[in-house]
Amino acid sequence: MRWEMTFPVDSFSQFFLHAANPANAPLPVSLTNFTVVKNGSQSNASWTTMSEQNNSHFNVQRSTDGRTFTTLGKVNTKATNGNSTTKLAYNYTDDQPQIGHNYYRLQQVDADGNNSYSPIIHLVWGANGSVVSIYPNPTTDKLNVDIAIDKVTQLEVRLMDMSGRVVKSILQRTTKGMNNVTFDLSDVAAGVYGVQIFDNNTLIHSAKVNKQK
Repeated sequence: MRWEMTFPVDSFSQFFLHAANPANAPLPVSLTNFTVVKNGSQSNASWTTMSEQNNSHFNVQRSTDGRTFTTLGKVNTKATNGNSTTKLAYNYTDDQPQIGHNYYRLQQVDADGNNSYSPIIHLVWGANGSVVSIYPNPTTDKLNVDIAIDKVTQLEVRLMDMSGRVVKSILQRTTKGMNNVTFDLSDVAAGVYGVQIFDNNTLIHSAKVNKQK
């Protein structure tokens, strides 16, 4: 099978656009999307396929430099005998993303061992490799604070208005590694606010965020 599209032009006759697949060989997997998003202290990968032929599994891979990748885990195909013509959804959770740059990709592996790769998605845990990342900024409804801690501690994150009044505060017992604190700002007026982070009552970071309507 092949798909062809024709369209009229003014200066010369009709012509054809088609995929560069001279042998008409079916593609092993039609990947329609691949996303990786932050969720708390985890990176959640998800992807869907519209068709699969002779597919064995997917390897979720990660790199810290965008060049050398290691496999985090294997996700077997949901297609019966590796073949499907319906939409299939997959997901995988990276429980321990690295501080700094995280590059993710999918390696699709056929039953005969051939493989192909998805586009690469880049996430940063801790802005520019630092221990704290506050995003999005500006924001409208939610504010995330990612904090890399090398020990278990008592953490407090405060949202303060420009007069120094505490608007919201979250107290949280951390785990060693990456931690996430999320503020719901849907009930907070637009304006500029300060974010202060305390480790066992000691101020370790401060920043400003812009809350928009």
